[in-house]
Amino acid sequence: MPERLDIRILGPLAIERGGSPVPLRGQKQRALLSILLLREGEVVPTDLLIEMLWGDSPPPTARTTIQVYVSKLRKLLSGTSGLRIETRGSGYAARVDPESLDLRRFEHLVEAGKEALAAGDAARARELLGEALSLWRGRPLEEVDIPAELSAELTRLEEERLRLRADHDRVDIGDAADHLPVLERDGAVRPEVAPHPGAERLRLPHVEDRALPVLEQVHAWPSRQVLEFLLDSLRDHARRRFGRRGLGRGPGAASPHERRARRRSAAAARPV
Repeated sequence: MPERLDIRILGPLAIERGGSPVPLRGQKQRALLSILLLREGEVVPTDLLIEMLWGDSPPPTARTTIQVYVSKLRKLLSGTSGLRIETRGSGYAARVDPESLDLRRFEHLVEAGKEALAAGDAARARELLGEALSLWRGRPLEEVDIPAELSAELTRLEEERLRLRADHDRVDIGDAADHLPVLERDGAVRPEVAPHPGAERLRLPHVEDRALPVLEQVHAWPSRQVLEFLLDSLRDHARRRFGRRGLGRGPGAASPHERRARRRSAAAARPV
Protein backbone atom coordinates (compact mmCIF):
# COMPACT_ATOMS: atom_id res chain seq x y z
CA MET A 1 0.00 0.00 0.00
CA PRO A 2 1.40 3.47 -0.88
CA GLU A 3 2.61 5.54 2.05
CA ARG A 4 0.50 8.59 2.74
CA LEU A 5 2.37 11.87 2.60
CA ASP A 6 2.26 14.52 5.29
CA ILE A 7 2.55 17.87 3.48
CA ARG A 8 3.13 21.01 5.56
CA ILE A 9 2.99 24.59 4.34
CA LEU A 10 1.81 26.32 7.56
CA GLY A 11 5.42 27.08 8.39
CA PRO A 12 8.55 25.98 6.53
CA LEU A 13 7.78 23.73 3.56
CA ALA A 14 8.09 20.09 4.61
CA ILE A 15 6.95 16.73 3.26
CA GLU A 16 7.21 13.46 5.17
CA ARG A 17 6.57 9.87 4.18
CA GLY A 18 6.33 7.31 6.95
CA GLY A 19 7.68 9.87 9.41
CA SER A 20 10.83 10.51 7.36
CA PRO A 21 11.43 13.80 5.52
CA VAL A 22 11.31 13.82 1.74
CA PRO A 23 14.38 15.74 0.55
CA LEU A 24 13.42 18.83 -1.43
CA ARG A 25 16.60 20.35 -2.84
CA GLY A 26 17.03 23.68 -4.52
CA GLN A 27 15.13 26.92 -4.02
CA LYS A 28 13.53 26.87 -7.46
CA GLN A 29 12.23 23.32 -7.04
CA ARG A 30 10.81 24.19 -3.62
CA ALA A 31 9.26 27.36 -5.01
CA LEU A 32 7.68 25.43 -7.90
CA LEU A 33 6.12 22.91 -5.53
CA SER A 34 4.90 25.70 -3.21
CA ILE A 35 3.21 27.50 -6.10
CA LEU A 36 1.40 24.34 -7.16
CA LEU A 37 0.32 23.63 -3.56
CA LEU A 38 -1.02 27.16 -3.06
CA ARG A 39 -2.89 26.81 -6.37
CA GLU A 40 -3.95 23.26 -5.48
CA GLY A 41 -6.42 21.85 -8.01
CA GLU A 42 -5.76 24.63 -10.53
CA VAL A 43 -3.81 24.37 -13.75
CA VAL A 44 -0.83 26.73 -13.61
CA PRO A 45 0.42 27.44 -17.16
CA THR A 46 4.13 26.87 -17.77
CA ASP A 47 4.55 30.45 -18.99
CA LEU A 48 3.17 31.72 -15.68
CA LEU A 49 5.48 29.39 -13.74
CA ILE A 50 8.45 30.76 -15.67
CA GLU A 51 7.42 34.31 -14.88
CA MET A 52 6.91 33.51 -11.19
CA LEU A 53 10.23 31.70 -10.84
CA TRP A 54 12.51 33.96 -12.89
CA GLY A 55 10.65 37.22 -13.36
CA ASP A 56 11.64 39.24 -16.42
CA SER A 57 14.96 37.43 -16.95
CA PRO A 58 14.29 33.70 -17.44
CA PRO A 59 17.11 31.53 -18.79
CA PRO A 60 16.73 30.18 -22.33
CA THR A 61 16.29 26.70 -20.83
CA ALA A 62 13.51 27.74 -18.39
CA ARG A 63 10.82 25.55 -19.94
CA THR A 64 13.09 22.49 -19.97
CA THR A 65 14.23 23.25 -16.42
CA ILE A 66 10.64 23.21 -15.17
CA GLN A 67 10.10 19.85 -16.84
CA VAL A 68 13.17 18.55 -15.02
CA TYR A 69 11.93 19.90 -11.67
CA VAL A 70 8.55 18.22 -12.15
CA SER A 71 10.18 14.94 -13.17
CA LYS A 72 12.36 14.96 -10.03
CA LEU A 73 9.39 15.75 -7.81
CA ARG A 74 7.42 12.87 -9.29
CA LYS A 75 10.30 10.51 -8.58
CA LEU A 76 10.44 11.68 -4.98
CA LEU A 77 6.70 11.08 -4.65
CA SER A 78 6.63 7.67 -6.31
CA GLY A 79 5.14 4.94 -4.13
CA THR A 80 3.22 7.46 -2.05
CA SER A 81 -0.34 8.77 -1.89
CA GLY A 82 -1.67 12.19 -1.07
CA LEU A 83 -0.06 14.29 -3.80
CA ARG A 84 0.10 13.99 -7.57
CA ILE A 85 1.55 16.51 -10.01
CA GLU A 86 -0.37 16.25 -13.24
CA THR A 87 0.45 17.63 -16.68
CA ARG A 88 -2.58 19.37 -18.13
CA GLY A 89 -2.29 21.00 -21.52
CA SER A 90 0.50 23.53 -21.32
CA GLY A 91 0.68 23.58 -17.54
CA TYR A 92 0.73 21.59 -14.31
CA ALA A 93 -1.68 21.00 -11.44
CA ALA A 94 -1.24 19.53 -7.96
CA ARG A 95 -3.88 17.05 -6.83
CA VAL A 96 -3.79 16.80 -3.04
CA ASP A 97 -5.66 14.56 -0.62
CA PRO A 98 -7.16 16.93 2.00
CA GLU A 99 -5.95 14.63 4.78
CA SER A 100 -2.37 14.99 3.58
CA LEU A 101 -2.16 18.81 3.48
CA ASP A 102 -2.00 20.71 6.77
CA LEU A 103 -3.80 23.71 5.25
CA ARG A 104 -6.86 21.59 4.38
CA ARG A 105 -6.83 19.95 7.83
CA PHE A 106 -6.62 23.42 9.38
CA GLU A 107 -9.63 24.63 7.39
CA HIS A 108 -11.63 21.52 8.32
CA LEU A 109 -10.85 21.89 12.04
CA VAL A 110 -11.77 25.59 11.99
CA GLU A 111 -15.11 24.84 10.36
CA ALA A 112 -15.81 22.02 12.83
CA GLY A 113 -14.85 24.28 15.74
CA LYS A 114 -17.22 27.01 14.58
CA GLU A 115 -20.02 24.46 14.25
CA ALA A 116 -19.36 23.19 17.78
CA LEU A 117 -19.40 26.74 19.11
CA ALA A 118 -22.66 27.51 17.32
CA ALA A 119 -24.13 24.35 18.87
CA GLY A 120 -23.15 25.55 22.36
CA ASP A 121 -20.37 23.00 22.91
CA ALA A 122 -17.61 25.33 24.05
CA ALA A 123 -15.35 22.54 25.30
CA ARG A 124 -15.40 20.78 21.93
CA ALA A 125 -14.91 24.09 20.10
CA ARG A 126 -11.89 24.89 22.27
CA GLU A 127 -10.40 21.47 21.53
CA LEU A 128 -10.92 21.74 17.76
CA LEU A 129 -9.68 25.32 17.46
CA GLY A 130 -6.66 24.50 19.61
CA GLU A 131 -5.84 21.54 17.36
CA ALA A 132 -6.12 23.80 14.32
CA LEU A 133 -3.70 26.31 15.86
CA SER A 134 -1.24 23.54 16.69
CA LEU A 135 -0.76 22.85 12.97
CA TRP A 136 1.03 26.17 12.58
CA ARG A 137 4.84 26.06 12.87
CA GLY A 138 5.61 29.63 11.83
CA ARG A 139 4.86 31.89 8.87
CA PRO A 140 3.53 29.91 5.89
CA LEU A 141 6.31 28.79 3.55
CA GLU A 142 8.61 31.17 5.39
CA GLU A 143 11.87 29.89 3.87
CA VAL A 144 10.60 29.70 0.28
CA ASP A 145 11.10 32.53 -2.19
CA ILE A 146 7.41 32.96 -3.00
CA PRO A 147 6.62 35.20 -6.00
CA ALA A 148 4.87 38.50 -5.39
CA GLU A 149 1.79 37.22 -7.23
CA LEU A 150 1.07 34.87 -4.30
CA SER A 151 1.97 37.21 -1.41
CA ALA A 152 -1.69 38.12 -0.91
CA GLU A 153 -2.52 34.44 -0.33
CA LEU A 154 0.16 34.18 2.36
CA THR A 155 -1.16 37.34 4.00
CA ARG A 156 -4.68 35.88 3.98
CA LEU A 157 -3.43 32.74 5.73
CA GLU A 158 -1.67 34.80 8.40
CA GLU A 159 -4.83 36.84 8.97
CA GLU A 160 -6.86 33.64 9.26
CA ARG A 161 -4.51 32.41 11.97
CA LEU A 162 -4.90 35.70 13.88
CA ARG A 163 -8.70 35.50 13.63
CA LEU A 164 -8.58 31.93 14.87
CA ARG A 165 -6.37 32.90 17.81
CA ALA A 166 -8.91 35.57 18.77
CA ASP A 167 -11.79 33.08 18.44
CA HIS A 168 -9.90 30.55 20.56
CA ASP A 169 -9.30 33.21 23.24
CA ARG A 170 -12.96 34.17 23.23
CA VAL A 171 -13.86 30.54 23.89
CA ASP A 172 -11.25 30.32 26.65
CA ILE A 173 -12.68 33.37 28.40
CA GLY A 174 -15.76 31.29 29.14
CA ASP A 175 -13.59 29.46 31.66
CA ALA A 176 -12.34 32.74 33.09
CA ALA A 177 -15.92 33.90 33.56
CA ASP A 178 -16.47 30.90 35.83
CA HIS A 179 -13.77 32.37 38.09
CA LEU A 180 -15.47 35.74 38.59
CA PRO A 181 -16.40 34.91 42.20
CA VAL A 182 -12.69 34.28 42.86
CA LEU A 183 -11.75 37.59 41.25
CA GLU A 184 -14.36 39.42 43.30
CA ARG A 185 -13.21 37.71 46.49
CA ASP A 186 -9.58 38.65 45.80
CA GLY A 187 -10.47 42.26 45.12
CA ALA A 188 -10.33 42.39 41.32
CA VAL A 189 -13.79 43.99 41.29
CA ARG A 190 -13.26 47.10 43.34
CA PRO A 191 -15.48 50.17 42.79
CA GLU A 192 -13.98 53.63 42.96
CA VAL A 193 -16.07 56.76 43.35
CA ALA A 194 -15.67 58.98 40.30
CA PRO A 195 -15.67 62.82 40.45
CA HIS A 196 -19.34 63.13 39.57
CA PRO A 197 -21.86 62.10 42.27
CA GLY A 198 -23.30 58.63 42.35
CA ALA A 199 -21.08 57.19 39.59
CA GLU A 200 -18.57 54.40 40.13
CA ARG A 201 -16.04 52.78 37.86
CA LEU A 202 -13.69 49.82 37.95
CA ARG A 203 -10.02 50.52 38.46
CA LEU A 204 -8.11 48.80 35.64
CA PRO A 205 -4.86 48.29 37.62
CA HIS A 206 -6.73 46.20 40.18
CA VAL A 207 -8.29 44.14 37.41
CA GLU A 208 -4.91 43.52 35.79
CA ASP A 209 -3.09 42.73 39.03
CA ARG A 210 -5.75 40.44 40.47
CA ALA A 211 -7.12 38.87 37.30
CA LEU A 212 -3.77 37.84 35.80
CA PRO A 213 -3.17 34.82 38.09
CA VAL A 214 -6.67 33.52 37.44
CA LEU A 215 -6.35 34.05 33.70
CA GLU A 216 -3.05 32.16 33.73
CA GLN A 217 -4.72 29.26 35.53
CA VAL A 218 -7.38 28.94 32.84
CA HIS A 219 -4.89 29.50 29.98
CA ALA A 220 -6.76 32.57 28.74
CA TRP A 221 -3.92 35.12 28.80
CA PRO A 222 -2.53 37.33 27.21
CA SER A 223 -4.86 38.24 24.35
CA ARG A 224 -6.15 41.81 24.30
CA GLN A 225 -9.52 40.40 23.23
CA VAL A 226 -9.51 38.24 26.35
CA LEU A 227 -8.83 41.23 28.62
CA GLU A 228 -11.58 43.29 27.00
CA PHE A 229 -14.00 40.39 27.26
CA LEU A 230 -13.07 39.84 30.91
CA LEU A 231 -13.54 43.50 31.72
CA ASP A 232 -17.03 43.38 30.24
CA SER A 233 -17.77 40.32 32.37
CA LEU A 234 -16.36 41.98 35.47
CA ARG A 235 -18.44 45.10 34.89
CA ASP A 236 -21.51 42.92 34.45
CA HIS A 237 -20.63 41.19 37.71
CA ALA A 238 -20.12 44.59 39.40
CA ARG A 239 -23.51 45.77 38.16
CA ARG A 240 -25.17 42.81 39.86
CA ARG A 241 -23.21 43.32 43.08
CA PHE A 242 -23.01 47.12 43.40
CA GLY A 243 -26.17 48.20 41.67
CA ARG A 244 -27.13 49.67 38.33
CA ARG A 245 -25.14 52.88 38.91
CA GLY A 246 -21.99 51.00 39.82
CA LEU A 247 -20.64 51.10 36.26
CA GLY A 248 -20.68 54.82 35.63
CA ARG A 249 -22.09 54.49 32.10
CA GLY A 250 -23.35 57.53 30.29
CA PRO A 251 -26.78 57.79 28.64
CA GLY A 252 -27.14 55.48 25.70
CA ALA A 253 -24.02 53.45 26.52
CA ALA A 254 -24.17 49.83 25.40
CA SER A 255 -24.33 47.08 27.98
CA PRO A 256 -21.62 44.37 28.10
CA HIS A 257 -24.07 41.93 26.52
CA GLU A 258 -24.81 44.37 23.70
CA ARG A 259 -21.10 45.01 23.05
CA ARG A 260 -20.31 41.30 23.01
CA ALA A 261 -23.21 40.69 20.60
CA ARG A 262 -21.90 43.44 18.30
CA ARG A 263 -18.40 41.94 18.32
CA ARG A 264 -19.78 38.49 17.50
CA SER A 265 -21.83 39.93 14.65
CA ALA A 266 -18.82 41.83 13.30
CA ALA A 267 -16.65 38.71 13.50
CA ALA A 268 -19.27 36.63 11.69
CA ALA A 269 -19.48 39.25 8.95
CA ARG A 270 -15.75 39.17 8.21
CA PRO A 271 -14.82 37.28 5.02
CA VAL A 272 -13.17 33.91 5.64
